[in-house]
Amino acid sequence: FANDDFFNVSMTLTLMGSPTSPRKEAGFLLSTIGGDGQFIVNTDAHEIVAFGGPLPFYAFPATFFSGSTITLGMSYFLDSNTGLRSIVYSANGVNSPVLALSNLEQGIISGSTLGGYFQIVNAPDPNNSGIAVFQNMNIVAIPEPTAFALLSLGVLPLGLMLRRRQSNRS
Repeated sequence: FANDDFFNVSMTLTLMGSPTSPRKEAGFLLSTIGGDGQFIVNTDAHEIVAFGGPLPFYAFPATFFSGSTITLGMSYFLDSNTGLRSIVYSANGVNSPVLALSNLEQGIISGSTLGGYFQIVNAPDPNNSGIAVFQNMNIVAIPEPTAFALLSLGVLPLGLMLRRRQSNRS
């Protein structure tokens, strides 16, 4: 991704493991040269949380339990109210507030990658195990507002021409 590559991304995730064993976590990982950002669930603290890298911190008040299925989503966009690159996180249809990215680049750092993330902490139990099932992973590019406006201006004359042609036939 580049700084102005706006997108909506979502996935359905099931994270399982023994509730008495050490931490398991899974979700999105945004890898950047400025540090990695995560939007994850975990089994020991029962959190749904985003943090790190360019991602603004946000913790959902809801809790996550091992074996539950959750739909996680992120929307990265240019906020028309503030003019700032912003993000909204979602967990099972509940949205965070609009959060501006406040890093030096004021957004996702060009050259960043986004993917799934799964980690099992094996200490102190080397036999600790877990399973993460990622399904329905979707990413949709959002046109930059200026490009969208230009596209709309290009389509408008075509629509008017077709409408005029139809009214001439009547």
